[in-house]
Amino acid sequence: MPKPCSLCVSSQRNDIDAALVAGVSYRIIAERFGTSPAAVFRHKSHAAQAIQRACERHEEQLGDSLLDEMRRVQRKAWELLSKTESEGDHRGSIVALREVRECQKSLGDMLSRADAADGLAAQDERWDMSRLSDEQLQQLEALMVVAYGMDSLEGMMRQK
Repeated sequence: MPKPCSLCVSSQRNDIDAALVAGVSYRIIAERFGTSPAAVFRHKSHAAQAIQRACERHEEQLGDSLLDEMRRVQRKAWELLSKTESEGDHRGSIVALREVRECQKSLGDMLSRADAADGLAAQDERWDMSRLSDEQLQQLEALMVVAYGMDSLEGMMRQK
């Protein structure tokens, strides 16, 4: 088994990596931290790998935050639809239903792009909610209510 990089296990690794990122010469880093320029040169690839992993984790966290926000907006749209229906506000229901459809479309687009970036197959087009008319969405809603054994979407929302 190869010997671990002496700078990777150093207590001063963060400072060494910061100096590498700042573009400080290998010789100056070696003098500052009591090592050889060759060790600093070998360590540079390890620091680059660590930076790459950190960037990937950061991107993943940003994606998760965006997905969580999209789901929150989607839940609010469903809640708004439920409220307008229970109040008998038909115009408000239509607007809320359109918003639900847009949320579904946006979420589907975002997930499809994420799948494509990961090299996965695109989402099956048969489930593209943006292709549904308002009437079809209302029919879908009615089917969901029956399938979940609820009196309305409001009952479904309370259970979640």
